[in-house]
Amino acid sequence: MDTKLNKRFQVFKGSKEGMPVLVTADPDYDIHLPSRSFSVLLSMIILYNKEDERGFPTAEDQMKIVRFEERIEGDEILAKSIFLAGTVTFGGKKELYYYCKKDNLEKNILDEIISKCGLRISYTLFDDTSFQEAKYYLGL
Repeated sequence: MDTKLNKRFQVFKGSKEGMPVLVTADPDYDIHLPSRSFSVLLSMIILYNKEDERGFPTAEDQMKIVRFEERIEGDEILAKSIFLAGTVTFGGKKELYYYCKKDNLEKNILDEIISKCGLRISYTLFDDTSFQEAKYYLGL
């Protein structure tokens, strides 16, 4: 991630159901969106092997997750149509929340990256013209 992107994000730690939760989010993502055309929330859920009872990924799965995120954000075409609002890591899964341009998400590229990453990933798209859904999911 570039320095500008890193400055947007804050890390929040907490607990849920007795397990640690790690949220990395831009609390002002709705202000930082490149344009109001990014009106669809892309919710991605990555299921991984837990390292221990804390629910965080094994070192091997963590590397796969990092590579997956780098491929998503580094793809020249895909990167132009997505905007990261934040992530939640808890209890054997990592949730990623991106805003994307309506009717402009390159699903074929996303599906190809998912198929090659070696992780169990599902995603859902939600219309969100109020730009508030990610705040709910991220606990902001």
